[in-house]
Amino acid sequence: MLAISIEVLTVFVRFAFKIKTRDVLFKIMKRFGWKKIVHFHHGFVGIIILIVAYYLGLNFWVDVGLGVLISDAIHHFLVLWPIMGSPEFHVVYKNIGEMEKEEKLEKKEINKVVKKLVG
Repeated sequence: MLAISIEVLTVFVRFAFKIKTRDVLFKIMKRFGWKKIVHFHHGFVGIIILIVAYYLGLNFWVDVGLGVLISDAIHHFLVLWPIMGSPEFHVVYKNIGEMEKEEKLEKKEINKVVKKLVG
């Protein structure tokens, strides 16, 4: 239930407000002149929660960690991949040009989906 709730919130923010982590990271890279940046997915936070909670014997938090981890997997592989044509599961962004190329492809795929839905 937690995984679905987190995913609903993630999808809402992503598509309603058009906020993408990639865009935020792109701005940070430009601002500071960085050549690469690590994309820390919320699934990674889930893994950390899961490991610490398991070690401490906190069953509720083990469930929370699993929920966060499963939400990230759902987001990338069951939502983004079918809709965008790519799971967009990048860990390190190394090239701003590649990010821009991916964004153009993404917009093209979104337009195709919208056209099919509209008729």
